[in-house]
Amino acid sequence: MRKYLPIAVFSLASSSSFALPPHAAPGLVPGANHHTGDAGFVADLGREPKAGEEKLRMHEHFVAVRTRLAAGTATRPELVAKRQKLLAFLDAYIAKGTTPDNAHLPWRTPVFIDDQHTICAVGYLIEQSAGHALAEKIAQSHRYSFIEDIAKDMPEVRAWVAESGFTLDELGQIQPGYQGPEVLLWRTWDLAKTAGPDDDADDDRFVADGAYTKAGLVGMIAKHRMEGDWVRRSTDPESDRVVGKGTFHHGKGTWTSFYESGTPMATGDYVRNKPSGAWQFFHESGNLAAEGSFDKGQRVGKWRFYYDTADKTPIAIGAFASDGSVSGKWRHFDARGGLLATSVVDTPDSWHKEKQLFWSVGYLLDVVPTADRIHHLIHQGSIDGGEIRLDELTTGDGKERIYLRGDDVFDVDGHKLVAVDGGWFSSDCKWSKARKRAAHGGDISALHGLMFHDAEQACTDGGTFVPEARAQRISTLVDSMQEVRSASPEFITELALGHRNAATDLPDLLAANMSLDIEWPHVDGRFTLVYGTLPGYRKNY
Repeated sequence: MRKYLPIAVFSLASSSSFALPPHAAPGLVPGANHHTGDAGFVADLGREPKAGEEKLRMHEHFVAVRTRLAAGTATRPELVAKRQKLLAFLDAYIAKGTTPDNAHLPWRTPVFIDDQHTICAVGYLIEQSAGHALAEKIAQSHRYSFIEDIAKDMPEVRAWVAESGFTLDELGQIQPGYQGPEVLLWRTWDLAKTAGPDDDADDDRFVADGAYTKAGLVGMIAKHRMEGDWVRRSTDPESDRVVGKGTFHHGKGTWTSFYESGTPMATGDYVRNKPSGAWQFFHESGNLAAEGSFDKGQRVGKWRFYYDTADKTPIAIGAFASDGSVSGKWRHFDARGGLLATSVVDTPDSWHKEKQLFWSVGYLLDVVPTADRIHHLIHQGSIDGGEIRLDELTTGDGKERIYLRGDDVFDVDGHKLVAVDGGWFSSDCKWSKARKRAAHGGDISALHGLMFHDAEQACTDGGTFVPEARAQRISTLVDSMQEVRSASPEFITELALGHRNAATDLPDLLAANMSLDIEWPHVDGRFTLVYGTLPGYRKNY
């Protein structure tokens, strides 16, 4: 059954920089850590962290929690030495400056061990004191879990905590949450440039001629061009598997990436040291997952994405602009290849009424009616970094149209509809003429902007029960939100690694991931998976 969720839940699934996971328990806070947020950063630097400061954000968090824990005492006297030993391990981890990469989930979440086998801070303490095998076991079943949930589910972890000298709450204060993939944060190197006096010498954009060996990638650069054989190997110290390879001449060649199983993940052309030309992505089964083009390292033009089937059943077809962002109309398909929904970037002028507000973009998802002929539109967007959503449902005969904003239901005249004793009670919320005009006309994007900008007025205390025939129409529309139009296929669950329990229906998954930016797992998740295996890509924290 399709689950209709309040806006708050969908907003958690859309902003990876600050939001908690949708399964987070009440009382947790957003930021670098689910107990303390960004308190360490603010205390030391006197401000909130900015975009692009992820490494600094993690460092400030670790330094602050290390200082706090050093002032604490062991849980039992005989564990004083053990606590000090683990604090020394934490010092070593902070000195390394490495953090796992959340390459899959579009919200901030813990990552116990990432795709490149980089381990988190608490995982490092466990690995150094109890062995690598336990750390790997935790990652296999609880890769994105909070340490409190891991300890609850795994007796061996509870035993480790009991002998660590730390409380579970203290260990929870160490564990960070890492921002999600945000595909447009990835950037490519420019081998024709050299580092200037104000540039970071370790910046991958600036690479000198000669042998290149970094993060498992090995090759040769001559006259600012990739030359000869290049290989990327796993950075896991216990594995030497090849995750990608290619042969180049003057920066031109073909690259192939591989899954852990050794089957191809992607293949395509490189020109001037960057992906350019035709590319294909594959499911681990070997079936084609996507095909399209790159230009100077950026995804561009028309791309097609497929279900994990031999007959190339499409799941999404659309285009990217020159900067790699979603462009124009995208079409989305069910498992039979039938049109399921269309989506477009949709930010009307009414959204910019208040010039001092920072707007991102709006997206409109138009779900194709089924046999019930109910038309469903979903408009999502963000303002000042917060996400908002409005749903429009219309009966096939056009006799009834309602709007759902979070848990609230309104009709086209601005009456709030509340389910009472099997019927619907209507009270006037004094909507403006502009709101009513947009609602009657089915202009959901204009109405959405007006609902945000207009000052809300309290609905009247009084009201009336709507007639039985109309109440039935309203119930039919609201109940349709529970229908599963097309279940999300298993490979999407695998890309999202099982944490999209709020979006089992494909239209819901699409809507839940188009607020601040498109982050559909079968589209952007596919790109971020491949980017991590290519030469010259890094995430721009």
